[in-house]
Amino acid sequence: MPQFSTSAMNLWLFTMSKLSSSTRNLGPAPKLLAIPLRLLILIILTAPLVFALYKQWVGVQATLALIDWNGLVIGSLVQIAGLPLMGVISWIVLHYLNAQQPLSRVTGIYFISQLAKYLPGGIWAFPGRAIAYQTIGVDKVASVLGVMREVIGLFLGAAVMGLLGLIQGLPMSRWINVTTLLGTIICILMVILTQIPGFWKFLKQLKFLQKINLSVFESLQSQLDLRWLGFAFIVSLIYWFITGIGFYYIAIAITPTAASLTWLQTSSIFALAWCVGFVIVIAPAGIGVRESALTLLLAQSMSVSEALSVAIIARLWWTITEAVYIVISVVWISGSANRFLMRKLISSKPEVDDRNTNNTASS
Repeated sequence: MPQFSTSAMNLWLFTMSKLSSSTRNLGPAPKLLAIPLRLLILIILTAPLVFALYKQWVGVQATLALIDWNGLVIGSLVQIAGLPLMGVISWIVLHYLNAQQPLSRVTGIYFISQLAKYLPGGIWAFPGRAIAYQTIGVDKVASVLGVMREVIGLFLGAAVMGLLGLIQGLPMSRWINVTTLLGTIICILMVILTQIPGFWKFLKQLKFLQKINLSVFESLQSQLDLRWLGFAFIVSLIYWFITGIGFYYIAIAITPTAASLTWLQTSSIFALAWCVGFVIVIAPAGIGVRESALTLLLAQSMSVSEALSVAIIARLWWTITEAVYIVISVVWISGSANRFLMRKLISSKPEVDDRNTNNTASS
C-alpha cells in the first residue's frame, strides 16, 4: 500500500478509535438503539427535501439540463481559493492559546478532521479535531477551547453575513424575514455568552446539568484574551465574502433567474442556510437541513424547482471543493517531511478521557 494511504489510515483509525472509546460505557442495548434512532432522525430531516424533489422533479431536470458549466467552474475555483482560510482561523485560535503550530500542519489537521462530520450524528469532527490537536502536543484544555473558538469564529462570520443581507433587504416574506433575523441574533448572543466569565459556573449550578463534567470548560474561562476573536472574525468574514462570490456564480450558472439577486443577497442566503444546517448537529454535515433552508430562502425570488436545483448543486459544490483539500491534507500529512508527525500521531497517548470526549462532542 502506498505510504500516504497507510499513514492517512493510521491517523484516521487512531482518531476514530478514541472517539469510539467515548461510547463504550453506553452498553450494548443503548448502542443498538442509537443506530436506528440516528437513521430515523436523518430520514425525518431529509424527508421534506426528498418530497419536494419528487414533486418538482420535472422542473429540476429541465433546470439542470441548462447549466452553464463555465460559471460552475468559476464558482468552484473561487471556493477552492477561499477554503484554506478555515485553517487560518484554527491557527489564529491556537496561536492565542499559546499552542504554536505551523499553519500548514493546523490546516491539514482541520481538513482531515472534516471527514468525521459526514458520520451519523454530524458532530464528530469537533472531538476528532480536539484529539488530533492533542496528538501534536496541544494540551487538553487548549485543544477543547481551540475547537470551540474555531466554531465561534466561523459561525459569527456567517451570521453577520446573513444579517448584512437582511439589512439590505432580502426578497422574503415578512414572517421569514423576522424569524430569520431573530434566530440569527439569538444564535450570535448565545455564541458570545459562552465567552463570558462565570457562564460555565452558572451552568454547573443547574441540577439537570450537574451530572455532566463542565470543569474543563470552566477552566477555559481563565484565558480571557479576546484578541483571537477579532482576528478570527475578520478572517471568517473574508472567507464568507469569498464563498458568497463562489455561490453567486454557482446560482447564476444553474438559473439566470438568480441574477435578480445581488451578490450580497445571494451570499447572505447561503450563509443563513449554512447556519441552519450547522446548528442542527444531528444531521451529518447538515445534509437535508441546509438544502431545505436554502430552497426555502431562494424560492422567494425564483421557482421552487430552480431553488431546489441550486440547493442540490450547492451541496455537491461544497463537498467536492472540500474533498480537494481533504485529499491534499492526507497526502501532505503523509509526506516524507512529516513522518515525524505521523510517528507522534500513532505512538502518542492524547491527554483525553471518556468523560471529557463526551463533553466535547456535546458542545
